[in-house]
Amino acid sequence: MFVEVSSLSDDIIFLQNSCFMAYMEKHKLDNVSAAQVFQAYSLFSYIREHYEYLHLMGVDYIVKHLDGIVGGS
Repeated sequence: MFVEVSSLSDDIIFLQNSCFMAYMEKHKLDNVSAAQVFQAYSLFSYIREHYEYLHLMGVDYIVKHLDGIVGGS
């Protein structure tokens, strides 16, 4: 059981990081600016809370979805 939880945590962190990096690239943001957006809108928490659904989608889809949360284009 411990291995499964650890593995799931690693998978969630990997998805959060992948989405963060893709968001930075799409919006041409540095890591500090992107982190401010992710913190202001609780996007890391959102990805963690909705991991079961989001991990089935591609990172590009998730970034578009996060844009909808932020109100971006």
